Amino acid sequence: YAERASDDFVVGRGWVEHMDDDSGWSVSLRKAARAWDDICHIVEEGNKEKSRRHAVRIALKEQAEMEAELEDLLTSGLMDWVAIVAVIMRGAPCDHETSEAFTPLLRAAEEDTEGLSYKPCLNPDGNPVLAIELLLDRETKRPKIDLETRLGHTALSWAALKDRQSQMEALIKRGADPNFISAKHHRTALIWAAMCGKHRSVRFLLEINADQEVKDSTGRRAVEWAKQNRHGEALTVLLQFRQGNLGIPVQRRGAAIEKVPCCWGCGLLADRAFLAAGHEANECPRRLVRCRNVGCNIELLQAWEQEQHETELCPERSIDCPLGCGSRLRRTEMAPHIDELCELRTVDCELGCGSTMRWRDRPKHQDDECLYRLVACRLMCHTDVRAKDLDDHIRNRCPERSVRCRTGCGLAMMARLRDAHEEEACDARMITCPNNCKMEVRARDVETHQRDSCPRRKVPCPNKCKAGKIQFRILDQHLANSCSKRFVKCPERCGKSIRFEEMATHVSEECPRRLVPCPLGCGIQAMEQRVVELHCRGECDRRIVVCSLCGDGVENDDLKLHKERSCLMRLVECGHRGCYKRCTVNDLPQHENFECRKRQVMCLQGCGMTMFADKRKGHHEKACPMRHVPCPLGCTKPIRENEKQNHIQNDCVRRQK
Repeated sequence: YAERASDDFVVGRGWVEHMDDDSGWSVSLRKAARAWDDICHIVEEGNKEKSRRHAVRIALKEQAEMEAELEDLLTSGLMDWVAIVAVIMRGAPCDHETSEAFTPLLRAAEEDTEGLSYKPCLNPDGNPVLAIELLLDRETKRPKIDLETRLGHTALSWAALKDRQSQMEALIKRGADPNFISAKHHRTALIWAAMCGKHRSVRFLLEINADQEVKDSTGRRAVEWAKQNRHGEALTVLLQFRQGNLGIPVQRRGAAIEKVPCCWGCGLLADRAFLAAGHEANECPRRLVRCRNVGCNIELLQAWEQEQHETELCPERSIDCPLGCGSRLRRTEMAPHIDELCELRTVDCELGCGSTMRWRDRPKHQDDECLYRLVACRLMCHTDVRAKDLDDHIRNRCPERSVRCRTGCGLAMMARLRDAHEEEACDARMITCPNNCKMEVRARDVETHQRDSCPRRKVPCPNKCKAGKIQFRILDQHLANSCSKRFVKCPERCGKSIRFEEMATHVSEECPRRLVPCPLGCGIQAMEQRVVELHCRGECDRRIVVCSLCGDGVENDDLKLHKERSCLMRLVECGHRGCYKRCTVNDLPQHENFECRKRQVMCLQGCGMTMFADKRKGHHEKACPMRHVPCPLGCTKPIRENEKQNHIQNDCVRRQK
């Protein structure tokens, strides 16, 4: 079993060696190898995909840059077709559509070969060609010729819309469909040309068999668009082709016809049969004819001047009356007819209105229309006036006309009654004020005037003084000069306005600028009241001021004497000789009696001696006979100095016995 420990058991074979192909190790090794191969393959494919995507991003970036460059070239004002083709050949899409819905082929289709700034393109051989030919005559990178933009245009429809026939011919030769129908508007190039009135493009498309019957998304055909937009030339071309008239250019295209000039010298070049058939005999404006007026013998007239001669120059021509009466006479008979006989000749009105009219209309004019005819006034005032003055007569002069009162009362009456009404009865007439204020007011406003606005009306004084009622015209004067309750300025110039009747009291008792004596009796007899307080507080000699030492109130003029003699807080010198201390009067007794060093004091030990206070301590300690001293014999009993000898001899416990 120990020998078989490293072998593997295989069903159907038994124990096999470790390196056998059927052993578990070999099988696992093969599986691991296959898994590793799969992993390597996945990594390789991943790297390839990564490289491919990187290349795609670079290609997309380059393509976007080329598209942007192509966009700039296509939207610039002047087309650089060499640069455009170069960008397309580098990889830009040849059918790239700009933000304005232009492709390179659409820009080429609108190329104006007749413009002042036109510069032809050169193909690789150096020959000048159209831009369309430069784009389409290449083996690679050729744009789609019938590509529709998002605005519904193809190159052919855009060229037709811009009326570029050279570009249209180039597109048709290279396979453009003239009947291509756009998906956006369901329109063909013919419909676009008819909508915009491009009759030359319409003719070209019809000559190459473009279908006229196509209807766009609105249900209109080309002829209907031309009619709606009022494009007459395009509509004419469409209708001619609809009737089968293909036009002289198509019918005679390719024919060689001999042409000869007209024998009369009109300059027409045509085939001989056409000239002989009727032009030289009946149509040429320079052929010789004769005047057809009776009595005129002129025969060598050219046909172009025959009508003018017969109608304007021939002396025997018959002409119609220029006034339109219907008569037709020889030219020589027309002047007398116009001056004397014609019913339509112009004549003046006999009534003198200055109007002119036809002779046959004069009776009607003078009876019904002339402004100078006499007519009766319609208001029955029995006056005949000229028609032109009738309205003015009725409005301004007829005594029976209806007028309104001129003073403004609004009543209507006959003009003949208005003066009496305005002078006597109208409530809007102007009358003089009964108060003799010399003002004129309307009659209806007299009471209001006398009550509210008459300058002589009586009104009470607005200040309610005792003067009673005053005429309004002198009210201002009363208020300014005589009203006892008027406000006047204080004569002392204090700035206050006081009623006149109160002025005496104000001046004598209230005015801050009245003159009063000093209330403290300092001797000043006249000062303004307004400064009394200031005087009493800061200037008066009799004012009470506070002593700065003791704080008592003292009259100002006594302050110095008070501080020198009576103030209890003044400083004085000590009365003891030899003491130079200064203190207040209040503190002096305390100092002299208890604190001064030079005061006389008694010995406190009872010796009866007097001395300066500053000497007492030394006296007590050294000189006083009553001072306590220790026993010289060394007993502990305190003894006085004057008793020391007696103590030593009689009382000390240590004396010698």
